[in-house]
Amino acid sequence: MAVYFSKTTLGFYETPFYRGDLPTDAVEIGEEKRAELEMRRQEANGSLALAADASGWPTLVLATLSEAEKKQRRIFEVRQRLSEIDTSKIRAITEALLSSDTSRLAALEVEASALRLELSALEVGG
Repeated sequence: MAVYFSKTTLGFYETPFYRGDLPTDAVEIGEEKRAELEMRRQEANGSLALAADASGWPTLVLATLSEAEKKQRRIFEVRQRLSEIDTSKIRAITEALLSSDTSRLAALEVEASALRLELSALEVGG
């Protein structure tokens, strides 16, 4: 399978899956290059955006986000961390039952409470 990238559309095109005409500026980049770019974008959690260099090859640049996008990203991050805390609490409860040490559980709850307040403010419009 061949993979192409278009500077004008900032899109990837795979043949033979793509049945239309390729954009006139499409350059063949290969599956490996596309996989590398996608992996780096995922690892950067949205802080990198796809762009094209002067010769039309795909590259990654720092993403510029609107305030609304920044807010949505933060909401996602807070929800993700709350989910991680919930998972960690299970282990902390077990540790507390076995050792009577509730410090880890208390620390998790303090962090979760602060995150819930932040999330509430973000969702209301803060």
